[in-house]
Amino acid sequence: MTSNGFIYGAPDGGNGVLECDVWTQDCPADEKCVPWANDGGEVWNAARCSPVAASPREVSESCVVEGTPTSGIDDCVPGAVCWRVDAATLEGTCVAQCGGSSDSPECAGDLACAVLVESVATLCLATCDPLAPTCADGETCAPVDAAFFCLPDAT
Repeated sequence: MTSNGFIYGAPDGGNGVLECDVWTQDCPADEKCVPWANDGGEVWNAARCSPVAASPREVSESCVVEGTPTSGIDDCVPGAVCWRVDAATLEGTCVAQCGGSSDSPECAGDLACAVLVESVATLCLATCDPLAPTCADGETCAPVDAAFFCLPDAT
């Protein structure tokens, strides 16, 4: 569909989602680069540009996703994503995405960068001790590269 010279939707008939780089956050103004499931599944497998909410939620605040837990559309500030999303309520908590680069990831404070899906899902999370885990119910202390993190239990 066109109007006044503008093309609405993807010109090739695709889904109209702009892919991006989570490390450089190279989306247009008023958008942010976040992980999502481009196949409609339950696992993040790609990165997309998503609109920034009118009143975005800060890191550590509660958040809401639109559609499904892996839609990539949430109300967190740029540089953060809605994490540990409840599938029934679509509510979670905003967590920071890793900064820096894939060669030198950065997180604030005592958080560490968990690269959950290479070039897609990079989150700043607290580490855990696998011998004495203090993870919340429904989570397990799991290895990611050289560290352990409390992650949703997929069993």
